[in-house]
Amino acid sequence: MDFNKTVDLIIRDLEEARDIIDDLKSFPGVPPIQVEHAKSKIRNAAEVISLFRDLPQPAGSEERKQEKEEKKKRSESTGGQNFQKSGKTPERSTYERNTGSYRMF
Repeated sequence: MDFNKTVDLIIRDLEEARDIIDDLKSFPGVPPIQVEHAKSKIRNAAEVISLFRDLPQPAGSEERKQEKEEKKKRSESTGGQNFQKSGKTPERSTYERNTGSYRMF
């Protein structure tokens, strides 16, 4: 997911949380000052997170993303081999080598 889209999603979720907290005022026994304080905290968090959206992307971030995708594709194409398909036997654990046992009870 794109970084800016992720930031927008987080901000939208924070705004929804602020609306939910605002609804708490209608319940008896909930101090309005605490509701407003919680809403203020969420509003401040949303503003700070929105600043991340406006920051320039680091140089080379697209290249790193492409490298990760290529590495993932390479590992998927070779990573599906296990010892049964390749004909290799699995290496014994240190316990098995030291005790001569193939089973741990």
